[in-house]
Amino acid sequence: MLSGFVKGDSIELEITANIDITGWEIRAEFFDLTGNSVKLATANVTGGSDDQIIIDDAANGIFTIKVSAGSTTNFDDKAFIEIERTDGTNKLTIYQDDIEMSKEQITWTSVT
Repeated sequence: MLSGFVKGDSIELEITANIDITGWEIRAEFFDLTGNSVKLATANVTGGSDDQIIIDDAANGIFTIKVSAGSTTNFDDKAFIEIERTDGTNKLTIYQDDIEMSKEQITWTSVT
């Protein structure tokens, strides 16, 4: 189980696949059982962009999944992540896990 995530905060997960991911189309979804969902993809997938999933180092299999602030505000305390890839021929789920989501404790409106 992944933990340490706060509802509503920005999330960045750096993933290392340890293989060359050149040309991969990568999709990820954060979701809970009440219907909340955030779908993300690399720029080479329709609707995806480098603001969602960026390939940091294709030769070494490093990419970063980025969830924007506010996207998970209404999520349950228990959520899930699934990451899949396709190389144009084969689709493969490369990761699935539960996510423990904590409630935000501090809401900043100013620093004074």
